Amino acid sequence: GISLGELIPSSGQRLKDADRSLLKFTVPLSYIFEMKPEGYKRFGSDNKKSFRLTVNPQFATSSEWTNLRLALNPDWKPSADRESIRVAMLPVYFDLWNLVIKECQMAKPQE
Repeated sequence: GISLGELIPSSGQRLKDADRSLLKFTVPLSYIFEMKPEGYKRFGSDNKKSFRLTVNPQFATSSEWTNLRLALNPDWKPSADRESIRVAMLPVYFDLWNLVIKECQMAKPQE
């Protein structure tokens, strides 16, 4: 089992301390090849929807992408195919992101 002590972030017990314990990774938008909605796939009891972010092949081993991928999975190794991650979210956020991606034409491959 998990003890209460393991659930408390190292930044402190208060709710406002939780934000200080979150990790931040920055991957330049120019590194992203496409952001593809996968709304047909559902996750969990709250029906989360997802997007797949695919990185441009020349940036698949960049420090920014590598740091993000290793934080998500310490055993990660770059794929011979296109490198990507799936981000799941509640449907209301999916709808908002889907609109932004359509408006910015990010669903199409970027050169």
